[in-house]
Amino acid sequence: MSRNFLVAIDDSENSEWAFNFAISIMKKEDTLHLITVRNEDVNTSFGLTSAYAYDLMVKAREQERHRCRALLRRFARKAHNYGMDHPVKLTMGAGHIGDIICGYCKEEKVDFLIMGRRGMGTVKRLFLGSNSKYCIEEADTNVIVIKHPYGPPEVHESKLKEVIDAEEEERKWRIEEYQKKLEKEAKEREAESKKDLELVKKMEEEERLRRESDDVPTRSISGRAND
Repeated sequence: MSRNFLVAIDDSENSEWAFNFAISIMKKEDTLHLITVRNEDVNTSFGLTSAYAYDLMVKAREQERHRCRALLRRFARKAHNYGMDHPVKLTMGAGHIGDIICGYCKEEKVDFLIMGRRGMGTVKRLFLGSNSKYCIEEADTNVIVIKHPYGPPEVHESKLKEVIDAEEEERKWRIEEYQKKLEKEAKEREAESKKDLELVKKMEEEERLRRESDDVPTRSISGRAND
């Protein structure tokens, strides 16, 4: 009988320990689920007092999504490197961390939720004590909290390469986004130029018609032109 294992991940060592523990107790027929909750604080990091501030907020949110997707892919690759043949289910949530994780456990009928006690990576908010405590009390499944190092330490060279690869993906994404922005601005300028050209043509045509009207001599009733 297959079982569902859910590992809540961030980019901390505690997350690595939780992942290592899950892999060590899973059987071949079991299914691994990975979930991370993105930082929605970027929504309020900028005051929406200008279009520029709003643009910064949108970019920050997209960068956060990109970072979370890269994190999920990194752990999925690790799972396959450990010999897992079946697909790993990846999920990125947004909102209250405890609610998202507990809701997923219920929807996917998770048998075991495994998480670190406290995250100390970039996403420091994911495994604060209050969140692990919330999941222990509210999750409708077995919850295992990893408090101490478990499994082999991360190989520095491998992690460095992963970091470099992730940074390269991020760099390519930024270039693509910037290129899209330039193309959009170029199209907008082209459209404005066309509008300006049409306006100039219209004004020139009106001026031509006015001059022609002024150049036509007035005629008397008899048909002779007045001097």
